[in-house]
Amino acid sequence: MVKTISRNDPCFCGSGKKYKKCHSDIHPESRAVRLIQTYRKYERKIEDYQKSTGNIPPCQKGCYNCCYDDFSITEIEFEFIMRELKTWSKDRVEKIYDTALDQCETIKNERPDTWRNLEIYTPNDGTIIVEQMKKHMTVGRNSFPCPLLDPETKSCSVYDSRPLICRSFGSTHHRINQSTRVEICEYIPDSVEHATMTPNVNDETAETIEYVHLRLPDGSTIQQRPYPIYYWFKIFFDRTGKKEAQYNHYDSSVNFNQSLEQANLYTLKGFNLI
Repeated sequence: MVKTISRNDPCFCGSGKKYKKCHSDIHPESRAVRLIQTYRKYERKIEDYQKSTGNIPPCQKGCYNCCYDDFSITEIEFEFIMRELKTWSKDRVEKIYDTALDQCETIKNERPDTWRNLEIYTPNDGTIIVEQMKKHMTVGRNSFPCPLLDPETKSCSVYDSRPLICRSFGSTHHRINQSTRVEICEYIPDSVEHATMTPNVNDETAETIEYVHLRLPDGSTIQQRPYPIYYWFKIFFDRTGKKEAQYNHYDSSVNFNQSLEQANLYTLKGFNLI
């Protein structure tokens, strides 16, 4: 049964606004809605924890060191960013593409092994993704910042649409951080100590598996590979040859205007997987 929502009902995102005044252009059972709800869970958990404990992480406004970190995000997270870029001017979007594509060339020249790994595409090959994550951990930081870091203000240009990793870095921890002692950044030298002053988001992170990956009619899943932000721009550009704000499926907003089940079928058929 398709979930219905009246224009005057509270929006599913939890903002308190009416649906018609908030996210009326997004299907209430879409992949995008699930992501928005995860974002809100992170925000509430961090806010509630900090209010109840008084523990405030050392991250401060104006610090952008982690914007140089090597990390990957999922397709729906990048599409959510693209949704914001659709409100930008054409020239501004082109500049972001140029920056990201230049960064791809830097990776290709500075870290050819990393580049070869990114260029491999084999559906559901977990070893490739594991190797990709290992390279992130080994490198730690890139020689360049995220292409979405504003070069003048040194702030995130898509802050309201930023990915989960950006929302949680420094403000939360995962279970592994409670026992594995490593330096997280210059201001968080001890991951174990950091875990004692931040909330755990393992459960919230686990929930993303339910909607990030493609679910087949038989209940099995096909893993959707995450990519670095700079590489997502290359994927989109290679697909259409255009430096425009667009969704991944040739600018079809399937992950926003259809239910999760419908979007999965659309994508699976598009890749001839069913």
